[in-house]
Amino acid sequence: MTKNNKNGLTIYYFILVILMIGLMPVTKTIGYQNTQSNSFSGNELEINNEITRGGSSIFVNGNYVYLLDGYSGLEIYDISIKDEPVFVDQYIEYGDYYYNLIVQNDYVYVYNQFDSKINILDCSNVSDIKLEGNLTLPDINYREFAVVGRNLFAITATEFSIFNFTDYTNISLIDSYTNVNASFSDITIKGNYSYILNSGYGLVIFNITDPSDIQKVNEVVIDDNSTFIEFFITDDYLYIQEGLTMLYFYDITDHLDITYITKYNITTNHFNDLFVTENYVFVLYWRSFDIIDISNLADIKTIGNYEYKYTAIFEDMYIDGNFAYVRSSQSGHLEGNRPLYIVDFTTLDSPVLIFPDSNPNRFLDTIFITIGAILGGIVLITVISIIVILVSNKKPKVAIDGKM
Repeated sequence: MTKNNKNGLTIYYFILVILMIGLMPVTKTIGYQNTQSNSFSGNELEINNEITRGGSSIFVNGNYVYLLDGYSGLEIYDISIKDEPVFVDQYIEYGDYYYNLIVQNDYVYVYNQFDSKINILDCSNVSDIKLEGNLTLPDINYREFAVVGRNLFAITATEFSIFNFTDYTNISLIDSYTNVNASFSDITIKGNYSYILNSGYGLVIFNITDPSDIQKVNEVVIDDNSTFIEFFITDDYLYIQEGLTMLYFYDITDHLDITYITKYNITTNHFNDLFVTENYVFVLYWRSFDIIDISNLADIKTIGNYEYKYTAIFEDMYIDGNFAYVRSSQSGHLEGNRPLYIVDFTTLDSPVLIFPDSNPNRFLDTIFITIGAILGGIVLITVISIIVILVSNKKPKVAIDGKM
């Protein structure tokens, strides 16, 4: 091999190595990381001491978010790094549709709407979800449920029932209450009382001190010509969302003497969810949410708003610390399908989206950039190869006397 050949090949290999190193970080961004193996130690599903809410489709506990994603089942993500959630594990039985989620200790209860079955999942190790058992409810029309110990509280549109399960496979009816004219739609357990939203006029309260003898003890009738679609209970207050525009406030210090406080006009549309912390009410809409200051009930005011500027349909939310976790109607794992949005509202008047990237085409952009880089590298290598071949095949000039 001539000296020119050696020099040409050396240049060729040097450039090839540089190109490969340059491409490595680009192609790496496509893959998912699924290496989380930390154990999960959960808490009771309580908002305050004795309050247990009904199911939702999103729940946050410590460094994990639980996402119930319809046909995609239960998904768990590690949110230790808020702007880079990591997929941990998934539970799914293909063909089923999961409607409701409750996290209690190391167990997760997910409701399969198609066959009225509650799957109980052992999530003591979040990277290895295991099916512990099934509880089959006697009516496919059960909408919402709550779990306290080994008692399960469930509602249809017209019936409130209490069940007991001694293990994770057998369930027995203890008592039920029926009102054929009711329109029950949500449930919260507070101590020895069950608060049930009647979407036709307001709220119904039951004494459940003796689960075998349900007693109706009070009701809140706001307007029997309207529709009430969400409610939230804290230690002393009840918040009820009427239709799309009005939020009602009640004092429930005495459950037998509930007192109206005030109401607040939201003046917007497409209401989807409600979440209350100590001093703030978060009202979720299709692609935005409001932050309402309720520290002074005589001067309630909206102090912050986040709106996603692209197309999205927000369905449920969970507030933890200074972060809002929002589940959208999109299904599938994170970046490509965007079922989870995380918003930092440390600065209340200007919340900031930290996940996913504000550009909805980021995932496609990554693919296009990667493909472009690979194609560009191939073209450059081809050009260099041609140059090297031409240089290698070029004959050296010979002097007239036959010497170099």
